[in-house]
Amino acid sequence: HQAQPLKVVEEIREAVGGDLTDKKVLLLGIAYKPGVASTCESPALVIARELTSQGALVSFSDPFVRRAPSEHASDFVTDHALPLDVETLSAQDVCVLVTNHMEFDYELIVETATRLVDTRGATTGV
Repeated sequence: HQAQPLKVVEEIREAVGGDLTDKKVLLLGIAYKPGVASTCESPALVIARELTSQGALVSFSDPFVRRAPSEHASDFVTDHALPLDVETLSAQDVCVLVTNHMEFDYELIVETATRLVDTRGATTGV
């Protein structure tokens, strides 16, 4: 369903003040669903492509997906997953929780992220 990822992109744009140009966006989870390594039909890939087309600098962290699928590599600043740590989180303009992996340190994310868009309940803020 394409409408939902585009709604998330709109939320991200609002979170950074309307212009995505050169904004650093970290997608937390690009797997299709929690606990799996598959990115097939993942909304995160649609989000990444749209953000990149609007000038954002998109990266990702995912405990199950170490590299972006090759056909989507150009949608990310690097095709490798970034470590989920204070340094990575604090360097972003906005972090976007896409895949609800149990392995994520949610306390660290909430405490460290400058801005957080949580897509698990896409109508609610953090």
